[in-house]
Amino acid sequence: MAVTKTFPHSVLDPLRALGLFDVGENYTQELLDKVSKDEGTPALRWHFLGQLQSNKISKLCRSAAVLETVSRKSELEVIARQERQPEIYVQIDFTGQENRGGAPLGELDVLLRRAELLKVTVSGLMTVAPPDPLRAREAFSELRRAASTWNLPELSMGMSDDLEIALEEGSTAIRVGRALLGSRPQA
Repeated sequence: MAVTKTFPHSVLDPLRALGLFDVGENYTQELLDKVSKDEGTPALRWHFLGQLQSNKISKLCRSAAVLETVSRKSELEVIARQERQPEIYVQIDFTGQENRGGAPLGELDVLLRRAELLKVTVSGLMTVAPPDPLRAREAFSELRRAASTWNLPELSMGMSDDLEIALEEGSTAIRVGRALLGSRPQA
């Protein structure tokens, strides 16, 4: 998937020409703006990759095909009340850093059971791996095992710096920005 965070809307047509129709955004307003500008062109499948804010979930549910960063029961509860529910991936954090999104792996069972009770369909797991390649491989491997345990078909893991490891560990969706589009434009 192409991550177009901070890139202009104009990058979408060249991506389509390459056959890339899955696009990820980290910021709600940027996703909404690009979706709005893109009406009438061949459909893209929009993934939201940023930290979810409860007051913006309803807007994201109307525009995104996939919410990849669900990590709290409260987010599942807001999603359950929406008329349109996008595909859901639960984000798992393997770094333990407060500034990283995601739930600890130990909370996955509770989140998935809550989703079942709310009738919210979770189709996959997502993680942003630790920067160390050895720890990244361990995280990807653990995520793959967890997805297998719960029969979840989608694994969103890997970015520009660790995509080879992610592929080796079974990723079904790699989030590529810099390796595809170059350095992000400076604001």
